[in-house]
Amino acid sequence: MAHQQLDRYVNSPTSEGLLKTLLKIHPSKLEALATATHEQLSSLRHILSQQSNFSSDEINMLCQVPMFKIVQGSEGDRGCDSTSIGRGEYSLPVAPLHMTEQIPFEIRLRQVFVNGDDTDSQHLLGQLGARLLSLSEVFISHVLPEIETGFYNDDEIDKMMKWLLLGHYHQFVEGGDRKSVV
Repeated sequence: MAHQQLDRYVNSPTSEGLLKTLLKIHPSKLEALATATHEQLSSLRHILSQQSNFSSDEINMLCQVPMFKIVQGSEGDRGCDSTSIGRGEYSLPVAPLHMTEQIPFEIRLRQVFVNGDDTDSQHLLGQLGARLLSLSEVFISHVLPEIETGFYNDDEIDKMMKWLLLGHYHQFVEGGDRKSVV
């Protein structure tokens, strides 16, 4: 691409160059990426998803970059719509593909869930070691226990139970929606 102040062309960013740059930035400064627009974060994920192998340092750094969308209804009190996935026992769960389309009502989730519903996110999350949860895993591990704690009101519980009993129970019995990020 032509640069207006240079007499030569400037190469487009590469995943390798971007990784080298990100590795030189102090981890606390990476948090500033949370204020980037959806388009900017999408471009960042796209460029990084083109990389085929990451070093352990790159993986550790990328797990701290807030470049992934958050599933609507799972942000709690955070007030933002992008997050990092974290690492190890602090890793955030990745919601099932198109979860919000599979459930015909909005569901609140106490924990933050990473939204991995685009190809670049799926590829990148897979490279970072994240695992895409099935819809049944989300309900069994994160929704049903919260019913007992009183997190959901009676109306929300009624909607969930009706949805489960009216044709979606088989997914939980048979594990019919099991998927993994690749």
